[in-house]
Amino acid sequence: MVALGRFLSALATLLVAACNVPEPPGSSGGVSLQSTPCGRGVVVVSSGSDYASTNVSLADLDGVGVSPSFLSSGAVPAGASAAFSGDVVAPLQTPPSGNVVLIDRQNGTVSWADPVSATVRAQLSLLGGSPANPHDYVEVSADKAYVSRYGAGDLAVLDLRSFAWTSSVPLPADAGLRPSPDRMLLAGDRVIVALQLFDAAFVKAGDGRLVGIDTASDAIAWTVELAGLANCGGLAMAPDSQRIAVTCTGVFPGSTSTDPEQMKRSAVVWMDLSDGVPKELRRYDVASALGRPVGWTVGFVSNASVVGRVVGDLESGSRDAAFSLDLESGEVKVLAESAAYSLGDVRCAAACGKPCLIADAETGVLRRWSTAAGTALVELEPSRVDTTVGLPPRNLGGF
Repeated sequence: MVALGRFLSALATLLVAACNVPEPPGSSGGVSLQSTPCGRGVVVVSSGSDYASTNVSLADLDGVGVSPSFLSSGAVPAGASAAFSGDVVAPLQTPPSGNVVLIDRQNGTVSWADPVSATVRAQLSLLGGSPANPHDYVEVSADKAYVSRYGAGDLAVLDLRSFAWTSSVPLPADAGLRPSPDRMLLAGDRVIVALQLFDAAFVKAGDGRLVGIDTASDAIAWTVELAGLANCGGLAMAPDSQRIAVTCTGVFPGSTSTDPEQMKRSAVVWMDLSDGVPKELRRYDVASALGRPVGWTVGFVSNASVVGRVVGDLESGSRDAAFSLDLESGEVKVLAESAAYSLGDVRCAAACGKPCLIADAETGVLRRWSTAAGTALVELEPSRVDTTVGLPPRNLGGF
């Protein structure tokens, strides 16, 4: 896949110094934080430029570190059967169970860790004889969860009582394009799946698609097309749970990320969820406004404002940028810039008056913006969470 190869090559050039990190120390232990409607804290996953090593840190909802090396890939953690690879992510939505859930894309496993004891409660393989490449995890009840298997084109259905894989939900292909389910959101009794459609070489892509899964029957309840857009993978729920935001990146053409063919299929989409099926309210051509395609992450600052990122490119000399978008006026503002391919996940807890965070691998910190004044974001001091191993932060989740 040309785009993926170019992406990894750029990362290796940019962050080669991160390969020479010290051997990871022992676990810094668990934490005990007060539960809130936004969860207890933030899971920060850091990885080297070669994606050969991982360190998992825990922070509070303000983005301040409380356990710098909760778990790492340096050794098999207590309670686990296998060590973590260098390609680990956390779920988009905070698991109601309170576990720290880690998705190992390379090894095809899901692990559940106790945030207090820093031990792994269970670890489950989702390979099933296929290149699973699990991308996201969502708990739909106390006993049940879904995992999107990007490589296999389905959702794995998990029984959380026994931590077992019980069945799968196949997702439909389209005119020779393979289904690749990405991020997911639980909305009432439906799970919204961001479904991408690609050919085998990841060069040709179908229109973006959202699929609603009935959590009782595991059946597809509805499908919504995002006509003209492609590679739609970023999702976020507004604080009032009545709106969602979707980001679409377009298809990397193999030259630069600012190619016009990619840019015209990239956008932020604001959708109404009040009757259970997403309906498009408005789409925003942030790619043209900022000269770079929209990335795979977004977070709500308020019910009518979001923060996201655009993707730079080493070949064209453009940088990544964090931006704010007023969904009512359409105004776009650049919040910060960083080296190409170095800005990671956005995570906001505005419903609890907490900052919006974005992982910045170039500087090794979480960039933070206060949401106290609604759409008027104020940048706070950055937070360095991984203070022991020193790997750059890339992925953010919750616990």
